[in-house]
Amino acid sequence: MRQLFKTPFKILLFFVNIIIGILVTFYLVIKFKSRGKKKQSQLRLIEDKDDNPKLSDVVAQNKRTEEVYKIVKELKEVEMSTLLAKIKGVTERTLRRDLAKLQTMKLIRKNGSTKSAKYVLTK
Repeated sequence: MRQLFKTPFKILLFFVNIIIGILVTFYLVIKFKSRGKKKQSQLRLIEDKDDNPKLSDVVAQNKRTEEVYKIVKELKEVEMSTLLAKIKGVTERTLRRDLAKLQTMKLIRKNGSTKSAKYVLTK
């Protein structure tokens, strides 16, 4: 008699566990999808009245990236050591990210390998 009740109970428990697993999976997918939609800083090039390119940040002012662009524009050719000396309180990795943003916008280009790289204006 006991065996008669055990089998249907095990089957019912199996299906309940599957349904709970599916619900938890959907909850986690929805939770992490909404977390990944953070506002990212998007940069764009705006021409001013004198047709001089000026960096502007759409979402939030990213003054450091604008400062990096101005330094490259002023010096025409810049190495990482020069940027580190001019911009205080920033790591080399952060500057590389800023330079990568400027490269994707095609405002500057990188000449050379990582250690001996020089960054120059594209225009």
